[in-house]
Amino acid sequence: MVTRLGEGLSNRGMLLPSAIERTLKVLTTFSQHLDNWGVNYRAAVGTSALRRAINASPFIDSASQILKCPIEIISGEREAQLTFRGVRSGLFPSTDQYLILDVGGGSTELLFCENNKLSRPVCLELGAVRLTEKYFSFDPPDSTSLAAVQTEIFNVLNSEFRFDKAAPYAKLIGVGGTITTLAAVQLALPRYDRQQIDGVLIDQLSLESLLQRFVSLSLDQRRNIIGLEAERADIIIAGCLIIKGITQYFGLQNIQVSDRGLRWGVVEELRLQKLLLSEIS
Repeated sequence: MVTRLGEGLSNRGMLLPSAIERTLKVLTTFSQHLDNWGVNYRAAVGTSALRRAINASPFIDSASQILKCPIEIISGEREAQLTFRGVRSGLFPSTDQYLILDVGGGSTELLFCENNKLSRPVCLELGAVRLTEKYFSFDPPDSTSLAAVQTEIFNVLNSEFRFDKAAPYAKLIGVGGTITTLAAVQLALPRYDRQQIDGVLIDQLSLESLLQRFVSLSLDQRRNIIGLEAERADIIIAGCLIIKGITQYFGLQNIQVSDRGLRWGVVEELRLQKLLLSEIS
């Protein structure tokens, strides 16, 4: 469910009333479902938008009351650990060294993993919403805007890694809404199906083909693409450019899609906590 909580955050530094209203409405629906299912053991986390917004506290208070649990605002490092744990709950890479990529609305997490452990988490100031709001004033974006986004992506990567191509990290795993959406479009899924998406490979040629398809269509036309959520149609181009930029920068041939990311990491943590409590008692 895309609520765009961080809409306008880069320009204003605060959450918009409309974004708050949308998100609280969805959380109310979630909480009602949890009540109907008899779920009492709950947890919720907040990431980039709530770390940055100057008016995050009132939203957090309201969200906590609706969900009937505290909202933990997690650091970038903890977000990386939970994402890693989520991926590991479903995929077991055959190589000892791999990267995990999570493209968000306000930032992108790139996790370097070695020997089944997270060795180096990197938070990049690149996000699908952030870049869309900053550069795309035309729909579809013109060549100048697209080039500007690609330049910023390269500059951010070069500033962080200094042309360190991370040669041993030959495998890339992608999590989050952007990459699972690309997989759903590639498979032309009329309804999201995690069992079909989990493990899908998207190669460079397919990624470029998807990007060219998106930029050739207007927003209304993109909203009609099978597999693409209507709420994500405006930011999918920027998200696709981020993934393309990272794969090209590190010389990676494809990206394997994982449906299990941050949320699954939270679930795994809760599961282990309950197991520990049961052992103690």
